[in-house]
Amino acid sequence: MPAHNTKFLDRSFTIQAVLNENRKARTTYEQEILHAGPKEFYSCIRQQVTSKVSIPTILLNKQGQTVTQPHKIARVFAEQFASVFQTEPHDQLPTLDPTLRVEDSIEEILFTPDQVNRVISEMKTDTSPGPDDIPVAILKKCNLSHYLTTIMQTSYETSTLPDLWKTALVTPIFKNGSKLEPSNYRPISLTSVVCKVLEKIIVKHIRNFLSNYKVIPIQQHCFCPHRSTISNLLLCLSSWTKYFNEREPIDVIYLDYEKAFDKVPTRELLQKLECVGIRGKLLA
Repeated sequence: MPAHNTKFLDRSFTIQAVLNENRKARTTYEQEILHAGPKEFYSCIRQQVTSKVSIPTILLNKQGQTVTQPHKIARVFAEQFASVFQTEPHDQLPTLDPTLRVEDSIEEILFTPDQVNRVISEMKTDTSPGPDDIPVAILKKCNLSHYLTTIMQTSYETSTLPDLWKTALVTPIFKNGSKLEPSNYRPISLTSVVCKVLEKIIVKHIRNFLSNYKVIPIQQHCFCPHRSTISNLLLCLSSWTKYFNEREPIDVIYLDYEKAFDKVPTRELLQKLECVGIRGKLLA
């Protein structure tokens, strides 16, 4: 038999062997799920029948016309998500309470390979990559901490970010109402995983500084370590039970900021950050 035919048969055999092993692994996995209990079983079923992301195939534009072409649907979503941003006025900024000012400041941050490795080890492997197409798995398997540390420190020292770190892949997620209305979707942005590592390191330094100077009040639960909506509810329930037992009236007011993160006044935010001690290169 010619040599090239032998190679062809060997390759076919290898592919078939891989397919067989894949089927065996799938069968083993399904058997483990069956014996793991109802919680794991129904969780697996939900993952199979429920799509996390559902891009509509039909949408209405501003003129109420039906849009079906993918690039036009993307343009309608882009216009909708951009419309919620408000142009910040350039008038004089409000005067902050002088008692809020922190005299000390945090200006310098030193990035180290140990910090970078620690953050990467805590990240979930199934996190989707951003525009740079660098997944978490690559960062976990390849020892790139020294190179990443150099890039992050240079970015910090020069107060600049690579263009890909400022770019996001935006996916519309349906909320409620009519699926034809683009306003009934919220944008989910996938950004660079490497930039997320940079952000997590900076956030840790800022949080420690603000905690030491008690800038963050104890009533704040979200975005704080060891605090969450659960701790918030437990505290509220304790207070309500106390007032109920003492036959005191209870008034509860729920507020929800519409598109809060899309409408942050940047100039006022920077002013307040400077006031609470975030200055120098960090503020830049």
